[in-house]
Amino acid sequence: MIRSHLLQVMALVMRDLPLNFDRGELPALTVHVLRSTRIWDDDPSTAVIRCRCAAGNLDGRSLPAYTTEDGVDPANETETFAQVTLEVDIWRWSDVPATLRSGKAVGSPRQETAVTFRRPPHTYSLLGGDPTISVLGDAAEEGWRSVEDILDAFDSGAAPLRDYRAEARGRQPRRSGRATTL
Repeated sequence: MIRSHLLQVMALVMRDLPLNFDRGELPALTVHVLRSTRIWDDDPSTAVIRCRCAAGNLDGRSLPAYTTEDGVDPANETETFAQVTLEVDIWRWSDVPATLRSGKAVGSPRQETAVTFRRPPHTYSLLGGDPTISVLGDAAEEGWRSVEDILDAFDSGAAPLRDYRAEARGRQPRRSGRATTL
């Protein structure tokens, strides 16, 4: 979810205004943002959190631990929650953390991007199949490059897999020092 969707939304929000609204410039601006993206402070041990849902209650329903669900191999260490704080190294977003978060059974599901910015001089539709905002090959490649350090942190143990309880209060795993608080 982070690589396939959230990085694309982040790039859409953080890219510069195009001089022309054409099939080449908009994707190039997206790639520029993704090329400029790196893990906050170059430290995955503090900028990346990954967890796996343990048993709990959500909206009055008892939910099992993810690892006990049918077809799930606990040895695969598949996370059900991930959070990464990134930095986009371009002048407009210098020293501004961009936190991307995705998970299941964390309560109060939200799909939001919260940013305050000025109205641009041009507007365009995000819907309706406009190919100028589609993910092209180079944007997909840069998206993968952007998450390689995250995946390496998973593999090396720098971002260890933790458990969290399913619950309706909307609390999400957060790092306090080196520990994850829930």
